[in-house]
Amino acid sequence: MMGDTCGALLGASMMLSLKYGREREEIGNFEKLKSSGVPVAKLYKWFEKEFGSATCHDIRTKFGGGAHYEFSIPWQRELAEEAKIFEKCSDLVGRTAVHAAEMLWDAIEEEKKK
Repeated sequence: MMGDTCGALLGASMMLSLKYGREREEIGNFEKLKSSGVPVAKLYKWFEKEFGSATCHDIRTKFGGGAHYEFSIPWQRELAEEAKIFEKCSDLVGRTAVHAAEMLWDAIEEEKKK
């Protein structure tokens, strides 16, 4: 449902989880569970600070200048296009992917130092 957590944030969270998540044999390791959530939590807080919210509805409303447009309604979709919501969302996706990639890169660099 549009209005729930932004897909860009969810995708970036899954990307981080591939690195930090538990393996099947670690499923009972609660220390690993606690530590694996930290990178995703940091991403989430960065996202909230950067875009003002983690929900698609709130972000689209902000991008629409305070109005929320339903893309399934043709005349509202036209207004959304005029407000450049699709371009703004594409920029958000790119910035989120870059930030998550930088987080992964930093982790790899840290591991090399050990």
